[in-house]
Amino acid sequence: MGHSSSDLIKNPRIAFAGVGDSNSLLGRIKGGDALPKKTGVQNRFNGEVLKTPPKTYQIPDGVKAIFSEHNLSIEDFNKINAKKFKTSQEIALLKAIREKIPTPTSITTMRKVIPTEYLDGMISNPDYANVGGFVTDKTYVKHITEMKDVFDSSRLDYPDTLFKVDGDYAYIDFATEEINKAGIPYSPDFGGRDVSAWPFTGSGFTAGKNGTVVPEWMVPKGESMVPKKGSVIHQVVGGKDSIVAEWIVNPIKKTEGWKDFR
Repeated sequence: MGHSSSDLIKNPRIAFAGVGDSNSLLGRIKGGDALPKKTGVQNRFNGEVLKTPPKTYQIPDGVKAIFSEHNLSIEDFNKINAKKFKTSQEIALLKAIREKIPTPTSITTMRKVIPTEYLDGMISNPDYANVGGFVTDKTYVKHITEMKDVFDSSRLDYPDTLFKVDGDYAYIDFATEEINKAGIPYSPDFGGRDVSAWPFTGSGFTAGKNGTVVPEWMVPKGESMVPKKGSVIHQVVGGKDSIVAEWIVNPIKKTEGWKDFR
């Protein structure tokens, strides 16, 4: 299928993110039957192969504390979250955890991964300069750098993806005064209205299958967020990371946009 710069708006993955006390919910998930037994380095679960975390990955202390409150390991979280079909108890547990993830503010550095094919359009065309779709807080992904790990943790294997597990990629690190446009993408099962094809989970987390925890937020279709001064676009080619553009604001000319460093 062909793609154009307009997909930055049309495809939210590209233009990408409390239910009471659930401390005892994990124990109530039918005698642990919802969790597969360990089978070595990898676990096959609901058609997914759960892998070991990237060597450089460090789970944020805040997430560790939340999991500790719910007596939940990262491995068990991944197994539940990566299920396509979840029980009501599992949904309640995941939502209770997601509601405790801090809400981004205008000073939070967010991150969005984009295909390298969209760099030219985003940098040079003002119509595609803003950020929309699925995004995450940089805090949760800053140690995930190799493409195979980015691919698995952010689940870039969505329908019609341009990403390749062994390919190059680009990403935007940005802050925005319009961060309030980004909400938690809950599916109807989680009390929301967002619907998308798998690997969209509807839980507010990506379906990461490599021992990572990546909360996501989503900007509604047709809307976007203007980056703040100092936001940057990186390109990663052959594992080498370089900054290729920066958001510049000219108060005299009253203009703003990406300055191309290539």
